Amino acid sequence: MSESGRKIRSTEERVSEIDAKIEFHKDKIKLLEEKKKAILSPTRKQRKKGLKSLMKDSGLTDDEIAKALGFNNALELAEKLAKK
Repeated sequence: MSESGRKIRSTEERVSEIDAKIEFHKDKIKLLEEKKKAILSPTRKQRKKGLKSLMKDSGLTDDEIAKALGFNNALELAEKLAKK
């Protein structure tokens, strides 16, 4: 240590610290570029299928769908939906 109390770092130490900072900022720049790309090329949101169409596509009958939802049969499900 010098008389002033400062620690004198070697050239290799200073270069190493600068390299670490450069890598840190490269990572941040990469993240920002990805965000920019996402903003410039938005994807269309796909419409979600309704529950009934999903269950129909699976090949279930109306009664099977009603039972999966906790009803005794499709008629009971239809009555419940009609009350809303």
